[in-house]
Amino acid sequence: MKNIINEKPQIDLSGRLKASFDFVSEIDIKNKTILDVGSALGAFGHWALSNGAKSYAGIEIQNGYRNLSNKLLSEYQSGKDWVLYENIDQITSTYDIVIAAGVLHGYFDIFAAISKLCKLSNQFIIIEAH
Repeated sequence: MKNIINEKPQIDLSGRLKASFDFVSEIDIKNKTILDVGSALGAFGHWALSNGAKSYAGIEIQNGYRNLSNKLLSEYQSGKDWVLYENIDQITSTYDIVIAAGVLHGYFDIFAAISKLCKLSNQFIIIEAH
């Protein structure tokens, strides 16, 4: 079995970001808690916190992306409530909005992943598949 956890993705992330922004732009995120599954570079978290989200949690399994996301959020969102996780099993809280855009294909059991997302969400679950 090939280990893909620390490999650079071979896809253009701009499509994922556009899909995330398009979906969430219809929802009032002010004072909402947000969980972003597959947070990549943290751009969505930066956008959410800049637009009034109460808190942001990102999950990113790839170390390189998680480190860059940490750098971006530390630089531009210091003093705001945000945290980054390595995997979904570290999450113990629930969130108002859970977004999983373009990441479910990476789970061996998609139904188990969706079930877990449902348990983590208080209001909205936004799933985008490609």
